[in-house]
Amino acid sequence: MLVYVLAILTAAVNAAASVLQRAANRKRPADELFHPRLIARILREPMWFAGLAAMIASFVLMAAALASGPIVVVEPLLMLDLPFTLVIARAFFGRRTRAGEWRAVAAITVGLAALLFLLAPSGGDAAHVPGRTWLIGLGASAGLIAVFAVLGGRAPVGSLARPALLSLAAGTGFGVTTVLTKAFTTDLVDGGLAGAFATWHVYGLLAAGALAFFLLQVTFGSGPLIAAQPGLTGTEPVVAMVWGVVVFGEQVRGGWYATLAVPAVALIAAGVAVLGRSFAAAGSRD
Repeated sequence: MLVYVLAILTAAVNAAASVLQRAANRKRPADELFHPRLIARILREPMWFAGLAAMIASFVLMAAALASGPIVVVEPLLMLDLPFTLVIARAFFGRRTRAGEWRAVAAITVGLAALLFLLAPSGGDAAHVPGRTWLIGLGASAGLIAVFAVLGGRAPVGSLARPALLSLAAGTGFGVTTVLTKAFTTDLVDGGLAGAFATWHVYGLLAAGALAFFLLQVTFGSGPLIAAQPGLTGTEPVVAMVWGVVVFGEQVRGGWYATLAVPAVALIAAGVAVLGRSFAAAGSRD
């Protein structure tokens, strides 16, 4: 139960961070990508510091959740940050939430509950992953980030494709950050603080977190929240869950349970699609 509560709190606080950081970044020129002036500009926005504080809080909550349970349990629940973002953006930008949007929120919630019940994820070992496996996984993830970042940078200024593609780069970066957070919390539990800082995981976490954070600022400054949030919401859990199952050996049920999980995923996807269109309507105020 603690894992579920911490993961849901992470999603809510992360949604607040997204809205606050987008509010701070929207004054920046949309064509100013990957420029050193990026951080200098947003440091002059008080709203950005509020978003940063929320982001740090969400990381602490996520680390606590990952210390208590497997990635395959925690990450699907983080998809709740999309409906949470809608609710918070409603309060922030003064837009009423329609009945169809609440139905989409319900669909995502029910779909997630069904998915977790059917797959019944458990187990996994982040402490004994061979170095070669880490190297292959991190290399493949870095390649994905580079591809999405280049495609996003080449997309036309003002198009929704630009923040959408950049959000995939940032989401992949945060997926890797989640994986390294899981490894770090495992080191912390097994060897204490001294043991955790004696491994490379914590330093890899700092590097991956810094890259993902920078890509997030680039994403929020490149266009409206509508195009960015669905990619951020979906990419991080998918990347982290693939790592959890393939690399850490976390177990999920197969057979009929996996077959019945397909409609649950479809229900989640339908809810995300509806909220994506809702974000388009909210984009005029944004």
